[in-house]
Amino acid sequence: MPRTQNGLLPGLGAMAGFAMVLGVSVTGPAHAQFNPFYATNNQPALTGEDFRLLDESAAKLNTDPKLRTGQVERWNNPASGASGTVTVTRIFSSQGMTCHLLRYGIVARSRSGESKYDLTWCRPPGQDWKIKS
Repeated sequence: MPRTQNGLLPGLGAMAGFAMVLGVSVTGPAHAQFNPFYATNNQPALTGEDFRLLDESAAKLNTDPKLRTGQVERWNNPASGASGTVTVTRIFSSQGMTCHLLRYGIVARSRSGESKYDLTWCRPPGQDWKIKS
């Protein structure tokens, strides 16, 4: 997957970021078919709506001008039984960019326990937030 000079992955949301963390490539239409969170019965653990809610939670944090460590956004999908949190665990600068580490905690009805994933988001001057590899 192409990266910019500063190691950012252009134009990716949380869905593609999770795919990258898990070592799976996702592009274009495959987004709707790809789901890295499978239950033991090989059925999707998270739905497209779950990912939309998860993405919205991360976007709220990414666009908050008063972002602080420990800040949490919660999401819940009664239709699927999935829920989760997105938590700011660190705020820092890297290569002249403002960055923060988000911890995603995900609970799916078809899985036991909470799965946790960390993604670093950075914002180059004058651009949108991007996942840093």
